[in-house]
Amino acid sequence: MACEVAGQYKFTVTIGDFEDFLTDDKLIQFLLIENIGLSLPYWELKFDCVFPELLRYFNEKQSIQVQLGTSSKDLEPIELIIKKPIIVPQTADCSTVTLRGFTKMHQYLENETKASYENKTTLELAQQIASKYGLQFKSNMSATNDMMTYYQPGMSDYKFLFTEWLHSYYADNDIIIPTITTNGFMTYNSLTKLIADTDLTKLPTFVDNKPEKDEILVNANTGAESNTTMSNMLGNYMKERDVFDIDTGVLQHIDVSNNTPIISESKANSIDESISKSSGFFVQSSNVHKNYYKQELVNTQKFFTLQSAKQWVSAADALVSKVYPGDLCLYMTKKGNGQVNDQTSGMYLTTKRVISIKDRRVHTNFLISRENMNYSK
Repeated sequence: MACEVAGQYKFTVTIGDFEDFLTDDKLIQFLLIENIGLSLPYWELKFDCVFPELLRYFNEKQSIQVQLGTSSKDLEPIELIIKKPIIVPQTADCSTVTLRGFTKMHQYLENETKASYENKTTLELAQQIASKYGLQFKSNMSATNDMMTYYQPGMSDYKFLFTEWLHSYYADNDIIIPTITTNGFMTYNSLTKLIADTDLTKLPTFVDNKPEKDEILVNANTGAESNTTMSNMLGNYMKERDVFDIDTGVLQHIDVSNNTPIISESKANSIDESISKSSGFFVQSSNVHKNYYKQELVNTQKFFTLQSAKQWVSAADALVSKVYPGDLCLYMTKKGNGQVNDQTSGMYLTTKRVISIKDRRVHTNFLISRENMNYSK
């Protein structure tokens, strides 16, 4: 049967013995949400269920197989797991059902593991955990410079990997961007290397007016938004910490105030330099790599700073399947005459993708972010 609009999308849903049971007239909405970071993709499916015997499948950890593409030729299979079912009876034979959950590797979020990883880097940790859950692994680095023995003291793989990502180190003034996407990949990329290795002519390009060949037409009604107040409060004001090395007896004062933007053309720092918060006192030994406590400050600061200037762009009636969170993109704000607005245009990092199917229309929404606007001082 399938939910399908020619030229826009094809969407199938299978649960248990009910194969491809959902049709457009019964579908209310499907959402698929992916973010940068190490969280799993999230989904929500709302529909009118006219098969009472199907209700027995709506329970936590029941798997759902969906396929999504622009047509039958490029359908991408995605396996989902239910975490929260909501059933509202409408008639004797019909209920409105809302299902919510993640892609099917929920053990990554829940199972607590005790393990040690001797002489490993965070790149190797990520690769090993990705393999554990059947994810393909991609990285633009051959190695990271953070080798040590890592201990996982009875915590989930998600929490463990996130904790050690905070301390990861590849190069100065850099951050590693991790992402788990619905196509079954975990990516772990150095942002500075991603930019250095990028051919600008091959980047996906979003435009809000007069698209040319291969450009993606989007609406950007929300405009560019500064998020510096929130990002500064969450992490950027913590610029200093003291670390005592018990092996050498040296007390080191760490200051990461010089947080130079990586993506923005303007290299102005959007942090209010008149405000500073200490992140505490730490004791370090040879058990951790030399940048362990410094990188927690650097990575926290850069993660929030990268989302200081952001905007939503939406491709209406289009399923954009080749752009994922963690990808670089170009955004061109064109004036009425087709000329580019230099202030908000340029390179961005894709930080979120939301695919929405509702009322027989598909929208692909992207949150694109960077440190500031081009002319910031």
